[in-house]
Formats: sequence, C-alpha cells, structure tokens
Amino acid sequence: MKKRLLILLLCLSGCSFNANAQSSFRPYSSKFQWEMFGIGINAPITRFVPQRDNMSDWVFSYGDDFSYVQLFGASYFFDKHWGITGKIQLGFKNDYDADAFFYNLYDQYAYNYYFTIFNIEDHRPAVFGRLYLGFIYRIEYGRFFVHPKLLVGANLLGQGGMKAELKEMNSNNVIDIKYGDYRESLKSDSRLIFSPAVSFGIKASKRLHINLEIAGSYFRSGNYRVEYSVTDRSSGNVLDSQLTQYRAKNIFGITFGCGISLVF
Repeated sequence: MKKRLLILLLCLSGCSFNANAQSSFRPYSSKFQWEMFGIGINAPITRFVPQRDNMSDWVFSYGDDFSYVQLFGASYFFDKHWGITGKIQLGFKNDYDADAFFYNLYDQYAYNYYFTIFNIEDHRPAVFGRLYLGFIYRIEYGRFFVHPKLLVGANLLGQGGMKAELKEMNSNNVIDIKYGDYRESLKSDSRLIFSPAVSFGIKASKRLHINLEIAGSYFRSGNYRVEYSVTDRSSGNVLDSQLTQYRAKNIFGITFGCGISLVF
C-alpha cells in the first residue's frame, strides 16, 4: 500500500512540474520584448562597389561585406499576434584596412619619394548606421517562436577622403595627394531601406529568449563622385587627376544574425 501511494505521489509531482513548466512558457503572454544583444553578417546579392580592390571603396563607410552589432532593439505587442518593432544597428566593413591607402601609394612612389617623412591624414568613416521601424507578427508554441517582420528605415552612409604629402628624393619638391571627398567634417547620406525579416528561436526561460534572424534588405544608392589628384606644391601644377563616378543602383542583401532578448 505504501509503495502504491509513493508511486501515485511521484506521478502527481511529475504532472504538477510539467504543468508549471508549460505555464512558464505560456504563449502570447508578453507585451514587451527587449533585444539586449545581437550580432550578424551581410551576404551581398548586388554590390555597391563592383571591384573589391577599387580605391574608391576606401572612402565610403558602407561596404558590401560587413558585420553588424545591434545597439538597440525592442518590440511592443498591442495584440495577441501583432506588434510594432524597431532596432538600431552599427555596421563595420569586413575589408576595412586603415593602411591600404598608404601601401597603394608606397607601391607607386617609393622609388622617387621619401616615405620616412610621409604624412597622411585620414578622414574616412569606418562605420555606418541602420535604423529600422515596422510591424512584427508572432507565432508561438510552447518554448518555440517564429516572428515575421516587415521593416522600413534608413541606411546612413558616410563619405570621406584621404590626403598625403610626399617629398621627392634629391630635391625640395613636395607633392600633395588627395583622394575622395576630403573635408574637415565627413559627408553623410541617408538612403531609404526596406527589409522583410523573420526571427525564430527558443525560450530559454520565462524571461530570456535566444533567437536567430534572417533579413533581406533593399535600398537604392545615390550618385557619387570620387576624385583623385596629385599636385606639385611649388608650382601648383596638377600632375595627375582621375574621377570615378558611381551611378545610382539597386542594392540587395541578406543578413544572418543571432541575439538574446528579455520579455516582460
């Protein structure tokens, strides 16, 4: 009799634990979600800069191959399924090289100019921002969830430039080299961006969610001019001058990310 009673108590305890666990992950119970951490990478479909070794790529903050850190993300559900969501991301070019301009000039001028007194001023933006706002739809079952999203926002692109001076060997001649839109302040440009996305994952606890996200992106770039000039400082003569123009084009990409969210 005691043995049967013990078995019955264990069964009831197990049922009670399972019921509590299910209630802890009750679907559609939260109103707010805060994405406190997120990272990801972009896979370009069309390219802003066709040639990866093009020097013009160095003066833009935006790069086709980039990683991002999510600085802020939050969602509010005004309905069982529907809500509004927004996020702010900071993008970093994967191929950003602070010394690339120096090495390119070294290859061209090392035989005739002293690089020991080489002076370079760098006004390139190393990062760019993305801001999103839109609607979110949630589907939840137990510990699992899927959240399709439709977002619109701004892609904040910066354009800068570089300047260098080199002294010619066995003379006092100095040449000035300028590349890009060199100014004391960086030039910025914002482009409208559209992004359908879906995040999915698991509820690690009642308050903590772990998620993965796949997002598409589309924006139309602007028309840009990148100038390169070499000037003899003493005479003022322009020794070399080149102009690269970028026509507006449609830029498509897919980002893959992961993150951690708190729900309330």
